[in-house]
Amino acid sequence: MTEITKANAFTLINAGPFVPSNVATTILPFNERLAKSIPQITLDLINDFAIAFDKSGVQQRVLCLQYLHPWIKNLQAFANPGSPLFDDTGRRLSHTVRLLVDMSMKFPDVCFEFIAESSFSSGDTNRSLIPHNVTYGRK
Repeated sequence: MTEITKANAFTLINAGPFVPSNVATTILPFNERLAKSIPQITLDLINDFAIAFDKSGVQQRVLCLQYLHPWIKNLQAFANPGSPLFDDTGRRLSHTVRLLVDMSMKFPDVCFEFIAESSFSSGDTNRSLIPHNVTYGRK
């Protein structure tokens, strides 16, 4: 394997686009950085995600859930009063959590364990959000 130096890096860049053999190895780290850098779009992204997820095939759902993981981690900021992302009415956050719960119920084979694990590992705030929304359901 040859080492990429500044001189041949320019040649590689001009040779055309690079398409990795496993797209997930490129997309997932990029998505992780994206979720950390613009967490304010989390609620909207998860809402749109839920609509598209419903229409995807089983194999796509697994990759989609991996894509969703870093965004689920951001939910705790919307429930934390000290955070600039705090959802003071709680309506948007509750709606988003209900969508995640609904996805888990509709597609239990791929969703339930993943979403519960992602949510519960994200912090104490998320631990209280999911049981509350499962108990009280839709309003």
